[in-house]
Amino acid sequence: MALPFANLTVVVTGEVPGMDRDGARAAVRLLGGTAAAGVTRSVDLLVVGEGAGVAKLRKAGELEIRQLTAKAFAALVREPESWDGNPLGSVASPPVEPSAPAERATGGHGAGSSSWMRAGRYVTVVNCRCGWRHEADRYNDARSAHSDHRRAVGDPDLANEETAA
Repeated sequence: MALPFANLTVVVTGEVPGMDRDGARAAVRLLGGTAAAGVTRSVDLLVVGEGAGVAKLRKAGELEIRQLTAKAFAALVREPESWDGNPLGSVASPPVEPSAPAERATGGHGAGSSSWMRAGRYVTVVNCRCGWRHEADRYNDARSAHSDHRRAVGDPDLANEETAA
């Protein structure tokens, strides 16, 4: 009788009912496969359980690696003779990434700030998207200067933020 995972490299991600991680790897070997830890081009099958690693799912989808549910894997381990000889699992597409929020049409004056110690003193720098830059010894002074800059250029989002606060 041929083994279901014969000549296959298999990665198990997430929880498999009734098995710990070492038990799942041992089951892969028992079914004739080679257990691997990471998803690469050499992997043939990904067993996907509850809490599966998103990075592994994404990579398996990109590489079009066949995926088998942990429930089906556990059933196969219990009854290997139930395997009908057909390839196991199916190719799934990578998970959809959440889309980034749309860029606001107004107010190109958002800013980022960085703080560090220089020559024994604390320094904060605020960089506005428009290129304006301010350096101060205190974070609040730097942020206040940026608010003043936004008022001076008439940033419409500043008025919205101030009324919301």
